Amino acid sequence: MFRARSADDGVSFAPEHPLGLDAGVCACCSLRALADSEGALWVLYRAFRPDPGDRPTVLVRSATGEAPWEPMLSDAWPALQCPMSSGSLVEMPRGILAAWETRGAIRIAVAPRKGPKGADPAIRTWGQRARHPALAVTASGASVCAWAEGTGWQRGGAISWQALEPSGQGGDSPGEVTGLPVWSAPAVFAGPDGGWVVTF
Repeated sequence: MFRARSADDGVSFAPEHPLGLDAGVCACCSLRALADSEGALWVLYRAFRPDPGDRPTVLVRSATGEAPWEPMLSDAWPALQCPMSSGSLVEMPRGILAAWETRGAIRIAVAPRKGPKGADPAIRTWGQRARHPALAVTASGASVCAWAEGTGWQRGGAISWQALEPSGQGGDSPGEVTGLPVWSAPAVFAGPDGGWVVTF
C-alpha cells in the first residue's frame, strides 16, 4: 500500500510512498482509508500472510499518516484464495466505525481514536453469504450498516441493513429487500432529516 500527500486540497500530490506496514495485502480485496477530525489516518484492509494462509481484516491508525502504525483490530480468516471482499469506515462520536466481511458474515466494530485495541472489538455479526458492507452516520450519532446477501459471479441477490444507536447497540432482526442486480452493491447515506437512505 502507498500514500500520496496533498497540501493544496487535492489540486496536486507529492510522489507516493509505501505506508510501511508489515503484512502484504490481499490481491483483489479493496481497502478503505479515513482521515478523522483529529487528523489521524485510518486504513482498513485485508492482509495476506502466506504462512499459514491467513487473510485477516486489519484496521490500523497513524496520527501522522506515516509509520509507526497502531494496530486497532485484526479479524482472522484462514483462506487459500482471495475472497474479493470490501469494507467501510466512518467516524462517529465514540470512535471509528468499521464494517467488513469474514467467512460470509458482516462484522462491525467501533475502534477508539486512541489507546490499545480491545480483546474483541466486534459489536455484532450479521448475515449469511453476506458481502460488501456500507456505513453511514446520522447527525444524532446513530449509524446504519447495509450489505449484499446471496450475490456471486453473474448472480444478483438481496440487500440487508441494520440500524445502530449511538451506543453501538441495535436490533437483532435486520431489514431486507430483494432485487439487487448482478454486479451491484448497496450504498447508504444519512439524510438531512436525521434518517438514512439505502440505495443500489
